Amino acid sequence: MAGNNSHYKLEPGLEHLLDQLDELQARLAKHRAQQKRTGLPISAELKQRINDLRTALATLGGEEGGEDEREITMALAQIGQVINSSLDLTTVLNEVIDTIIRLTGAERAFLMLKNEAGKMEIVVARNWEQEALRPHEFEISRTIIKQVILEGQPVLTTNARSDPRYDQTDSIIEYSLRSILCQPLILKGELKGLIYADNRIREGLFTERESRILESIANQAAVAIENAQLYQAVRKHADELEARVAQRTEELARANEHLRKLSRLKDEFVSNVSHELRTPLSSFKLYTTLIEKQDENFPAYIQALKRETDRLSHIIESLLRLSSMDQGQIEVHKEPVDLNAIGQTLVSDRQPFAAQKDIRLRFEPGPPAIIRADRQLIIEAVSVLLTNAINYSPAGSSVTVRTLQGEDRRQGWCAIQVSDTGPGISQQEQARLFQRFFRGKAGIESGTSGTGLGLAIVKEIVERHQGVVEVASSGVPGEGATFTLWLPA
Repeated sequence: MAGNNSHYKLEPGLEHLLDQLDELQARLAKHRAQQKRTGLPISAELKQRINDLRTALATLGGEEGGEDEREITMALAQIGQVINSSLDLTTVLNEVIDTIIRLTGAERAFLMLKNEAGKMEIVVARNWEQEALRPHEFEISRTIIKQVILEGQPVLTTNARSDPRYDQTDSIIEYSLRSILCQPLILKGELKGLIYADNRIREGLFTERESRILESIANQAAVAIENAQLYQAVRKHADELEARVAQRTEELARANEHLRKLSRLKDEFVSNVSHELRTPLSSFKLYTTLIEKQDENFPAYIQALKRETDRLSHIIESLLRLSSMDQGQIEVHKEPVDLNAIGQTLVSDRQPFAAQKDIRLRFEPGPPAIIRADRQLIIEAVSVLLTNAINYSPAGSSVTVRTLQGEDRRQGWCAIQVSDTGPGISQQEQARLFQRFFRGKAGIESGTSGTGLGLAIVKEIVERHQGVVEVASSGVPGEGATFTLWLPA
């Protein structure tokens, strides 16, 4: 045989083995014929040669084992480099499992870690094809897993179905489990998780060699997993801080915008109040001068002064009213209130004023409309709507007050409504109606004095009752506008 392989470059041990095999073959051929004739046993020399062959084979086997150990050492060094150089937990876990399957010959491998509740849960499960397993494929021995968790020691079984420790276990029988290897992940004396590897087809697959491999990987993996988890926790904390900073920045931006809006409102407030106060004050100066002349129009001047005084008083009262509402100084005292009674009373009280302006005023009561509300505040809100409707409607118009009960989305609500047939309100103006000091075109053109605070007060009152105020108008002159106060029944 040595001659037949002389053209190959052989290792010295293998070449020596082949030479001995050639010589042994020749001796065996020579003694075989003699043994048939005489029945003599094989000589002592031949036996020694056979022993020499066994020794050579053992030596060669040791060399091959050394190669295997070197391969394992290199693989462990490689996985150590990969998992300790990565802070991505998924990358670390997948590399750990894939290396375990490659070095041990396992069919499947699972890695379990303790969750925040202290319970073990599977975080990665893969097969020999480096594919992730689905939950319905998690057919493993919970008995062995519990044993490793309780004892903190690895478990190795070459055939679980015939192992007296586990052969009566339901999962072993049901899932036909055979070779199983389970290794705890322990770091600083604390159980962090475990690695479970198995092969459901082959028995006797795992030996102490595979157990040592798994232990070596587990020791490296425990440290790498902790590093990845710490990094993940730091990254999560950093993301949370970043989100909180972004949120605070957004809140500050909104607060600054709100302050700018308040500043604009303040400027608008000062401008409007100055304008509203300037008019009656100018009238005071004018009529005071005329009174000093004591001409025949003296009584008319006195009446004009009274009107301007009332107007100034109304402006101041409205300002104080809104200020009190803003500061929460006005309490809402709720009691049963009949909206029909309020509507009837207010229409009766305003009849002389409407008649004076040649406006038809009527009340159309609906079904019983009882709410829990502050009676005086509701009267104040409806009075503002009714006064505006009469003031801003031309002669010959009509104003109607009615009560309603909600349907569909307003079921369980009651309403009191004021409608007119005046000039109406444009869509552009409707968006600003309830802003303080805003006066629409109809209000300005009517010549009627006003502060632009009435509807703002109405809105405040309704919202304090958890209600809603609505306005509807086509903006077409003669079709008027309708204001509706919806309040919970």
